[in-house]
Amino acid sequence: MKKVDAASVSTKAKGLRKRALHEYFQQGGFPELFNEGNRRGYIGGLLDAIIKNDVAGRFKVRNVEALRRIAAYLADNYCQEFVAKTVGELFGVSNHTAENYYSYLKEAFLLVGVNRFSYKSKDRVRNEKVYVVDTAFVTEREDSFSLENLGWKLENIVCIELMRRYKPLFCDVFYYKEASSQVDFVIARDGNVQELIQVSYDISTERTRNREIRGLKNAAKKLKCGNLTLVTFEEQETIEEEGCTINVIPATEWLLGR
Repeated sequence: MKKVDAASVSTKAKGLRKRALHEYFQQGGFPELFNEGNRRGYIGGLLDAIIKNDVAGRFKVRNVEALRRIAAYLADNYCQEFVAKTVGELFGVSNHTAENYYSYLKEAFLLVGVNRFSYKSKDRVRNEKVYVVDTAFVTEREDSFSLENLGWKLENIVCIELMRRYKPLFCDVFYYKEASSQVDFVIARDGNVQELIQVSYDISTERTRNREIRGLKNAAKKLKCGNLTLVTFEEQETIEEEGCTINVIPATEWLLGR
């Protein structure tokens, strides 16, 4: 829609793609927003319609205000684990109700849940990580208290793209979390790990770089996976460490499928 050259490898073209991605961080991807002067009003109306029609009306929710507040809270705390007990205590509802509301919001395609990767089924169904279907629900929503965290926005964008790419191929998208390492996304098919994907907006500092690389290496050894990707905003390189090869790729190129 913005007529950005997606093929040229010139410095100018790469810069324009990065600028467009930054705009996507803020505006999201709803086509109507490109020509909408009152973006917050549009997103507010869309969110209200989802809450009232797609959730409350469909599932006969009585406490619509609690549902609305929980939806706003989860949108503000995207890229974090959903804990029913915490949500229930915050908004004065039972754990069961909190879980139901979360499930309804996913069925209405406002939120997306990613399970933890484990070979134990009981671990896979606990503590999903929550993502919003579009970052506009974070940045353009009224009364949003979400921090200006570019790392979370990039992780959310990568998550939605992974769902788009891999769900039609009957692959599953998980996250990996153990005491020694964390990896943002695990792509698996029939229980076999196909790829590990880490997302970090900026790995220019030694501490961040080491943390992200360490997480991938530890998970690669435990899950026996050699296909390792680190998506960043700027950096592009190949890292060879301890028998592991990590492909570092800018988000613009990764999102374009290159």
